[in-house]
Amino acid sequence: MLNLITSTIYLYADDTKLFGRVDNHLDRKTLQKDLDQLSVWSQHEELRFHVDKCKIMRIGGSRNPHARYTIESVNLQTTDEEKDLGVWIDSAPLKSFQRH
Repeated sequence: MLNLITSTIYLYADDTKLFGRVDNHLDRKTLQKDLDQLSVWSQHEELRFHVDKCKIMRIGGSRNPHARYTIESVNLQTTDEEKDLGVWIDSAPLKSFQRH
């Protein structure tokens, strides 16, 4: 699977995280292509993704917050926060800490 994609990927047990910086239309197409490659691989290996559990999280200022991504022609849900290995991750910009 790792040889099929160009985005950053993290694997842990039965979880797969795909990361990519999307600054333009070509970056978005590359990320979608990687999702398509993962989908083909999962079907071939008979390890199907639970598409209803697959989500998109945009971190930072998105140039196209309405861009859609799909797996098996299903639009992926967008989320602002997700629990990963017991740690909550959210898409809010980091705020600097101020001393009082």
